[in-house]
Amino acid sequence: VLQVPFTQISYPGLSPDGKWIAFPAADANGKWDIYYMHSQEGDPKRITNDSSDFIQQVADISPDGSRIVYNRINQRSNKFDLIVISSLGGNGKTIAEGGVLARWSPDSRRVGYMKGGSNQYLSESGKYEFWTVGADGQDNRLEFVDTVGVFRQARFSWCFSPDGASVGWIRTNDRAFQSIIIHNLATGEERFLVGGDERMDDISWTSNGEIIYSSNKSGNTNLWTIPANGGSPRQITKGSGPDIGMKVSADGRSLLYLQQQRIGNVWLGSLKTGSAKQITFDERQISNPMISPDGRMVAFVMADPDPLKVGSGIYVMNRDGGDRRRITPEREIATFALWSPDGKRIAYRYTEFTDSTTAVEIRVIDALNPGTPKTIARDSILGLWGWINDNTIVCATFQPITRSYLVSVDDTVRKQLMGDSMLAKPLLGGSYLAYTDFRDTANIRYDIRKVAGKTLEELLRGPAASITPVFSGNPGSISRLSMPWVSWTFYDDFSDFIGVWKNGTEMWKYNFVTGKEVKLAAQFPGFRQGMTGGLTADGTELVYADQRLSAKLVMIENMFK
Repeated sequence: VLQVPFTQISYPGLSPDGKWIAFPAADANGKWDIYYMHSQEGDPKRITNDSSDFIQQVADISPDGSRIVYNRINQRSNKFDLIVISSLGGNGKTIAEGGVLARWSPDSRRVGYMKGGSNQYLSESGKYEFWTVGADGQDNRLEFVDTVGVFRQARFSWCFSPDGASVGWIRTNDRAFQSIIIHNLATGEERFLVGGDERMDDISWTSNGEIIYSSNKSGNTNLWTIPANGGSPRQITKGSGPDIGMKVSADGRSLLYLQQQRIGNVWLGSLKTGSAKQITFDERQISNPMISPDGRMVAFVMADPDPLKVGSGIYVMNRDGGDRRRITPEREIATFALWSPDGKRIAYRYTEFTDSTTAVEIRVIDALNPGTPKTIARDSILGLWGWINDNTIVCATFQPITRSYLVSVDDTVRKQLMGDSMLAKPLLGGSYLAYTDFRDTANIRYDIRKVAGKTLEELLRGPAASITPVFSGNPGSISRLSMPWVSWTFYDDFSDFIGVWKNGTEMWKYNFVTGKEVKLAAQFPGFRQGMTGGLTADGTELVYADQRLSAKLVMIENMFK
């Protein structure tokens, strides 16, 4: 285990001689940068000056050892940029936009990267795409489209072959299992190597013709190796892991990998006193806490800290952490719980994997006496925005076209809200509507308007096939920083938002209806931009989860000795 003074670390890079390491890490304030250090002597040096609040996915050292490529979120576009910087530090250069998993070609002349299903690196094809770009940012081109792999719950990765002629490609099937495919860049021919009934994370191709990959084939997520020409896989590491994010030196002697768990606990903070109290103490992945409308209970999502172990449940507990219980069935993949305004029911997203398909559902369950959940929407509904009353939910889909919907819980009546390529979120029970208009991608609009005439509930029950409200007054502009679906923590009525804003450390409260901004004295531990959580109905308390990583860098030497 390498002596690194960080616990939040992401995917590392390794120099050709195995002596130098580059890695993204977060400091005590949660600011991510790229660090560079000697593998034996330690003492990492920060080489970037563009600190980010987001996890930077990778840092890859060029085969000539002179440069590092890494991902960074662009705060203006909300997309990942690919940045190249000298190994000595300085100012980086953006060479491409909207891509992830940037890695060098063996000759150091080009950088390969992926586009896929997230808005931060969205592909035009609706599939995973592999691109390369010159190290100077010129000649950016699409190499191939993965027309077979799927997005949902997908893990993805890739690596160049030692001669740069092929890539090893991790592909996800419709059961959320992964396989390794060898793709020839010149001919497009593909060859299956291994997988199909296991979950994988990362991949690396060694100079002696081995492919090392991360898999949960043994139950835990460990490292395995298999000859690139085919053969039987052999296990390299054992233990609880999870072992992911590996790189191999050019001579094949040194293997660097990342052990990384995702951890979170629930905190309850007072906006009056500025203090916060931790109310869970689990070494588990806890996220998306929401406090009940009466302020007495908290619902949250809990999963295994191993990212390859699929499965999560909705839990509820008292506000002091007591009487905790799971309310969704075991072996479900349940995420993002939202209380109904009366506090009696909880809506959540459910994902189901079968041998032939992946289904995403919006389900509703009784919060106090859970029984069988009720499915109110299936397949195309991917986003759950909240309730506008005790019986009506706001949903959205993002693929292949962004659309918003209102759905009735009791009789599952569903109608599209606004037009295609529009993402709408009702505020204050539907009396206002905040929406993003993506129809003109060069001029995306963010507006908020007051609903006049018939209510959204009346329009849902009306004869029209879709819902287009009548508005009063002029649209009010919503800035990119204050968009609720970008960086703000919200209560279910989507009126008041709490966010880390301005210089990235100040906490502010923003009301979307009045436009009023209030700077808060609170400095809650672990609260950062991009988190979701909930305000109490009176706006005096905030529940959130301090999601973080617990990570180590590990080196294996003379692995093939």
